[in-house]
Amino acid sequence: MRYDAAVAATKEKLERAERISRALGLLFTEMRETVFALSPDGAFVAANHAALAQYGYALEELLEMRIHDLMAAPLPTLAEDLALAHRDREAVFLPRAHKRKDGTVLWVVPRAGPIDVLGETLIVSLIKDVSQALEAQAAARAATEASLRDRQLVLNAVLALLREPDVEPALSTLARVFAAAIGGPTCLWLPADDGGRTLRMAASSGVPEPRRTALAGVVLDLEQEAGARKAWESGVAQLVTPETARPGSYELDAAHRLGRTVVTAPLMGRGAAYGILSCAAADTGDTPRLLALATTLGSFGGLVVEAVQLEARAKRDRQRAELLWHAASERLTDGIALLDKDLRIVHCNTALRELLKVDAADLLGKRCREVFPVCWSDGPCLHEIALREQRRLVREIRGAVTGRPIRVEAIPAPLTNPDFAMIHVGHDLSEERAIQSQLVTADRLATIGRLAAGVAHEVNNPAAFVTVNLGVLRDRFASGTARTSDVLAILDESLDGMNRIREIVRDLKGFAREKSRDRVDLSLLVASALRMATHETRGRARVHRSLEPVFANVRGARIAQVVLNLVVNAAQAIPAGNPAAHRITVRTLRDGDKARIEIEDTGPGVPGPIAARIFDPFFTTKETAGGTGLGLWVSRDIVEEEGGTIRFADAPGGGARFVVELAVSAEVDAGAATDARNSRGAPGLVRKQP
Repeated sequence: MRYDAAVAATKEKLERAERISRALGLLFTEMRETVFALSPDGAFVAANHAALAQYGYALEELLEMRIHDLMAAPLPTLAEDLALAHRDREAVFLPRAHKRKDGTVLWVVPRAGPIDVLGETLIVSLIKDVSQALEAQAAARAATEASLRDRQLVLNAVLALLREPDVEPALSTLARVFAAAIGGPTCLWLPADDGGRTLRMAASSGVPEPRRTALAGVVLDLEQEAGARKAWESGVAQLVTPETARPGSYELDAAHRLGRTVVTAPLMGRGAAYGILSCAAADTGDTPRLLALATTLGSFGGLVVEAVQLEARAKRDRQRAELLWHAASERLTDGIALLDKDLRIVHCNTALRELLKVDAADLLGKRCREVFPVCWSDGPCLHEIALREQRRLVREIRGAVTGRPIRVEAIPAPLTNPDFAMIHVGHDLSEERAIQSQLVTADRLATIGRLAAGVAHEVNNPAAFVTVNLGVLRDRFASGTARTSDVLAILDESLDGMNRIREIVRDLKGFAREKSRDRVDLSLLVASALRMATHETRGRARVHRSLEPVFANVRGARIAQVVLNLVVNAAQAIPAGNPAAHRITVRTLRDGDKARIEIEDTGPGVPGPIAARIFDPFFTTKETAGGTGLGLWVSRDIVEEEGGTIRFADAPGGGARFVVELAVSAEVDAGAATDARNSRGAPGLVRKQP
């Protein structure tokens, strides 16, 4: 009777489950994901095919169970989760462990919510199997932890190696670290000959006696050692077993003697192997990780050991370098000093001592501010700026002792240099300035020579009509026909001609004579230069002038030389024969605190490749016309010596444009400016006020 009741109850549950499944539709029954229908207390009332397959239960078995029965371990929040899923629209719960009928465990993430079916509210729960994802996550976490451990091991190894002061202790430390990391007795082998194909043991760790003594006399032939040769050539650690080792090899002997697998790792230097680490490993379970660790230790360890070797070699090289420094620096005429990071002098040559008139004992150990005049200022000195910005700085000064012009260079040493941080070079410019002055004078005289024919022509024209006028006056006085008005007119014309000759001679004398710096009206200076260049510009271009009075404190003759060079260059760039089609524009103006001279032409301009070289000495495109290649170079030197700048650019309408900028001198009163404009003296001079 009891059995019949149980059968009837089971049948009723199955029929109810069928009705619920049909009500939920195909989406429930045919879904590939596991789906359960639960009563509010967690009892199973329906399940799809995927659920039955996932958990291994028959439907009638499952209908006798509650969700609690699937838990691999008690879940304190299960009742709360069921209440939440029955009450709210939908909820996703934390991962939990379920057990199948066969007892295996799977990790799932339930997603559950209420649904009205056949007049009652049930819970529908979709179960997502996340076992593989969690296993992968756990494996990744374990791999990450192992990787971190390996990195820490490598870091500790490098730090231990860096503490070793010499090569032999470093090799022993590397063997000891490798033995601890890989887990077994280790030998470190270095080349026994220049070819690097045979190796001798240089260090070991964990190798017992008398085995270690025996190995000291062993010579490894890379051709016989399968693992060592492959590691040497590939740069990657290798695993050698008794089955893969070559007959008669050290690796085979080690594998048989210890019953272990041999790990061989290349000792890597800068891009190539220079040694081998071999370890009889006790455990090679995680082979890829072990080989990666061995490769890393061989690479980093090899670099550190090589660095120790290089440091030992560098000590010897530094001793040789000091001898070379003394030998070379003593032959230089420039004063040279080496400064440390605190800018104290650690070395200096004889030329520097002679330049400063100081003994070596008074220089070594002193800071730059105590010795070099270039550093005698309140702000950061030249060396401090060069060291901070890591760039070469140059400054010209007047020697405090000799009074000579000195070019001082502050050159930072490479940051890797441990011996000094700064190079100080002092170069006496006296001879260069003397030669430069001679070149300026030679260029000026050459310019005068080129203009001589034109100047002679300009003088001959007024001289000719003065001569004719004098002849006319003589004839009229001789014939008695001279009238006072005619005589005065002829004399006025002659006086104008003589004044023109006097202006030309005055311009030429002012240009040729070297004078000291003075306050100069650049408009008068430019006008004088244009008069001298008249013969060059006539027949080639019209000269447009826009000359505003503007004053600068310069050597007038030198700036006139610059203007004359630029105007003559502009004229020679324009073909002769059609002056109406071409123009040379010359301007003087003030731009803020700058006095500017602009010279612009409508010639063919300067091509890009040539433009980059126009200020180079002895570069000329007029070899056949007698060009020396010094004009623009001398012009730039003159302008820079006067504290200004000269630059070239293409003119807006084609042609070339040169701009000279000089510092404006202090203003003068209106009377002085008027006197300056009325003065007809030598180039650029201002009439002195009484």
